[in-house]
Amino acid sequence: MGKSSWFRVITVGIVLLFLSAGLILADRRGEEVADPFEVERSLRDDSGPYIPTEPATPMSESQEIYIYVTLRQPECAGPPDSIEISAVSSPGDPEQLQLKASRNPVGSQWFNIYRDTRPMFWITSIGDTNRLPDITTSRFFTDFFLDPIGLLEPGLYDCEVNYFYVMTSGDTLVTGDTCESAYPSNCAGEFDFCICEGPSTNINFVTYAVTDGAIEASGRDPAVFGGSFGGTSGDPGCTAVRRWNGNAQIWENVAVWVTVPFPRWSVPAGMVIELLHPYLVNGPGMDPIWSLQIPGKVPPDPHFTLYRHPTGTSLNMVSLPFMEQQIAEIETGEDLGNDISGCVAIREWDCDAQIWVNVAVYTLVPFPRWINYRNVRAGYPYFVSMGPDAPPTLEWPPLR
Repeated sequence: MGKSSWFRVITVGIVLLFLSAGLILADRRGEEVADPFEVERSLRDDSGPYIPTEPATPMSESQEIYIYVTLRQPECAGPPDSIEISAVSSPGDPEQLQLKASRNPVGSQWFNIYRDTRPMFWITSIGDTNRLPDITTSRFFTDFFLDPIGLLEPGLYDCEVNYFYVMTSGDTLVTGDTCESAYPSNCAGEFDFCICEGPSTNINFVTYAVTDGAIEASGRDPAVFGGSFGGTSGDPGCTAVRRWNGNAQIWENVAVWVTVPFPRWSVPAGMVIELLHPYLVNGPGMDPIWSLQIPGKVPPDPHFTLYRHPTGTSLNMVSLPFMEQQIAEIETGEDLGNDISGCVAIREWDCDAQIWVNVAVYTLVPFPRWINYRNVRAGYPYFVSMGPDAPPTLEWPPLR
């Protein structure tokens, strides 16, 4: 082919060096010339850089080459490694709650704070509806509850509402846009139980719902747990802590206040307080509100072994774990009963009346169905009855 030829063939060979930009070459007809994934594969082995082995598509002089570049935004920094509640105002004072993050992740400029009345575990749990308007550029943030963002009014030391928090990291990109970490931090919260005094008994049921600094520092000592309900070291408000043994179908002592030969807590050897497990507390002088606040970290879901006995009762005590409630979408007693295979009845303790009341009951008359009486709340204790069709033992909630 000489100089006088009507066509000149241009052979294009381009070595793709900018793999991170996702470079794709094509002519204006959209014909792909080089596969960047093939280039990447060649660079991952020892075969050296990718060199095209065939000429590119022949073109006339009037044709043009378009280079399309897809830019990937750099990922935002992750959330802080850990957050906790570091301070809470005293009852009767203006309500304030301080959060503390473990550190500022490298690449973050500020923290976003989210508050809700139930724990937040996933990025889908947070958004504009529960993000607080203020941010913090330090490890600390104080919530003055000046803007409840559509939630309930401030609820510290309030048995009807508990508040939970997570943080995410924020940063400004070179483009001027802002980014946020792809998932939230761990969840921390404050949890309150109302403690009742009945006309003749003072029985209450609680769970160790979020972590408490003094109880954790003691190795979850039942004596420290029993002493956290008020009174003095010489005359504690709580005088007995017990738990239900579903296998033996009996109450067993966790900690009992005795006075002979001297005042002290009597604790069975090896006994420890377990997170989110139900406990019976009893005593004549307990504080009206039992609050768990500092550091207030939300624990992983516990797993309970439930027993069905061929004769006698088949009662088991559980709490509704936080994550299980959200995964299984448990709102009513019927929802909880359906989540526990073989369950036929759920009850809870009415501390004002000092009696057990029905939450949901499964009946066969006039046809099989659940009769629902109440909603259920995560973190609270419930008595569960297993029916004749239940397995001899059941691990609940299931491992997910």
